[in-house]
Amino acid sequence: MEIYLMSMRVDPTELRGAATSFNGFAGDIRGIAPVTASPTTSGMEWSDTAKALGPVDDTCKRALDVLANRMSSIEDLLNKSAADYRDTDTDAADKLKSLGGLAPEVK
Repeated sequence: MEIYLMSMRVDPTELRGAATSFNGFAGDIRGIAPVTASPTTSGMEWSDTAKALGPVDDTCKRALDVLANRMSSIEDLLNKSAADYRDTDTDAADKLKSLGGLAPEVK
């Protein structure tokens, strides 16, 4: 039986870079004008179809808000992960340093 070990390398700088991208996505999404299908915004007050589509305006706006908030949540998670990995590495390095050398110091 063969066992393959996979390794994963986490780079906090890359995580922060990805977080910045997700922040940009959230900003872009917040800048999107929602669909306007209601009679008053579509200019088709006379249309029964436009009247039936009235709720689409609010639904579309809510969907964009939810998507932007999810992008922001991913950004927060990536930033937290970057900090956690950095702190874990720092803690491990401090613990190893506190062990001292493997061989006694020669004077």
